[in-house]
Amino acid sequence: MPSRPASPLIREVIQPAWAGSIGVAAVVWTAWFALHLPWLGLSEQIAKPILLATWFVALIVASIGALHHRRIKVGVTCGFYSSLLGLAIFLSMSSPQSASEAGVVPGLALLIPGFLVLGSVLGLFAGVVAKSLGWPVPPGGEPDWFKRAAIMTVVAASPLLFVGGMVTSTNSGMAVPDWPGTFGSNMFLYPLGPTVDPAVYFEHSHRLFGTLTGLTTIILFVWALLADRGGRVKVWAGLVLLLVIAQGVLGGIRVRMGDADPTRDMRFFAVIHGVLAQIVFAMMTTLCVYLSRGYREIAAFDGARKLRVFGTAALHLTLVQLVLGALYRHLRHGHSLWAHVGFATLVIIAALIAGFLCVALAGRAGAPGRLLKAWGIALLIAVTVQYLLGWVAFMGGGRALEAATQAQAYIRTLHQANGALMLATVTVVAVLARKAWPRGSRPAASA
Repeated sequence: MPSRPASPLIREVIQPAWAGSIGVAAVVWTAWFALHLPWLGLSEQIAKPILLATWFVALIVASIGALHHRRIKVGVTCGFYSSLLGLAIFLSMSSPQSASEAGVVPGLALLIPGFLVLGSVLGLFAGVVAKSLGWPVPPGGEPDWFKRAAIMTVVAASPLLFVGGMVTSTNSGMAVPDWPGTFGSNMFLYPLGPTVDPAVYFEHSHRLFGTLTGLTTIILFVWALLADRGGRVKVWAGLVLLLVIAQGVLGGIRVRMGDADPTRDMRFFAVIHGVLAQIVFAMMTTLCVYLSRGYREIAAFDGARKLRVFGTAALHLTLVQLVLGALYRHLRHGHSLWAHVGFATLVIIAALIAGFLCVALAGRAGAPGRLLKAWGIALLIAVTVQYLLGWVAFMGGGRALEAATQAQAYIRTLHQANGALMLATVTVVAVLARKAWPRGSRPAASA
C-alpha cells in the first residue's frame, strides 16, 4: 500500500530544513573544533565571533537550496534544528573553565532556550538574505531531501574520523579516565577551551563528535521509516544506527576497561573501535549510493563480471589491510607494521585495477556509467594518496605509541583518515559492480 504523499509544509520546509541543518551542524562543529585547538591558543573573544559568522553563512547556503518563496521559513527552521544539534558544543563553551566548577553551568535553564532562539533568529536573517539573492533552485525537479540528508550525515561523520585519529596519534584514549561522564561531571557540561590539556581536548571532543554522529543517524533512520524508501534503505539505515550505537558503547568499554599505564592498558578494544569506525563510515557512504538514480538504473553489461571480481577482491583486501593497520596503530608491534607494509602491495594492485576498470567500462553501462566512472576516479585518487601518505608515515611518522611532534600526529592521522575514505570508495565500487553483475546475470543485448 503506497504511503500518503507528504504535505507541502513537510516537503518544502521541514525536510529541507532537516537536511540543511545536518550540513550546517557539520560545518559549525568542525569550525568549533579547529578554533578551540589548544595548539592555537585562540581566546574566546576571537573564536566566538568567527564561529557565529560561520554559522550564519552556513545557514544562508542551506536556505538557498530551498524553494524561493520558502527560504525564510526554511532558514528559521534550519536555524532552530541546527541549534539543537549544536547544544553540546554551546554548553561546553558556556561552562566555567575552572576545573573546580566543571559541570556547573549558571543559568542553564535560561541558556538552552536562549541558544535555540539565537539559532532561529540567525536562521531568520539567513533566510532573508537567501531570498534577497534571488538565485533560482537548480533545475531537475524537487530535490530528494532524504538523499541530501544522507549525504550530509556522511559529511557530519567525516570530522569524527580525523578527531578519533588524533586521539590515537597522541595516545589520548585514556586522557579522560571515566565514561559516560568526564572527570565525574556531566559529559555535555564539561568545559572545553584553549586552556584545556590537548590530550583531554582530543578525547572529550571525540566523544562529543560521536554524539553528533549518533543524533544525525537517528534522524536519518526515523526519516527512512516515515518515508516510502523501500525495505533495503530502511534496513540499511537501521543497521548503520545500531552500529553507531555499538561503536559508542564500545568506546565506553575501552575507557572503562583501559588504563593510563600502557603496560596494563587493554588496547584490544581500541583496535576493534578503530576498525568498526571505518566500516560504519563506509556503510554510511554506501547508503547514499543506494539512494542515487544511477545505482537504480545500472544493468548488467559486458565486462561487468571482471569488475565485480576485482572490486570484491579490492574490498576484502582493504578490510584485511585495515585490521593490520589498526593493530600497528594501537599496539606498535613490529610484525604488524611489516605485514601492513607488505600486504599493501596486494591492496594497491587490486584497487588500481578496479578503479581503472570502472573508468574503462563506464561507456558500456550507458547513462549510469557516469556514476561508475566518478567512483572509479575517486578510488584511483584515494589509493594513490594513501600510498604516498603511507610512505610519509613510514619514514616520518615515528615508531612510538605517542607521536613525538605535532607533525607526526598529523601525518599518522591523515594516513588513517584517508584510509577510511579509501575503504568507503572501494566499498561503493564493489557495490556498484555487484549491481552491474548479479550472480547468474547476462549482459543486456546491445541495440
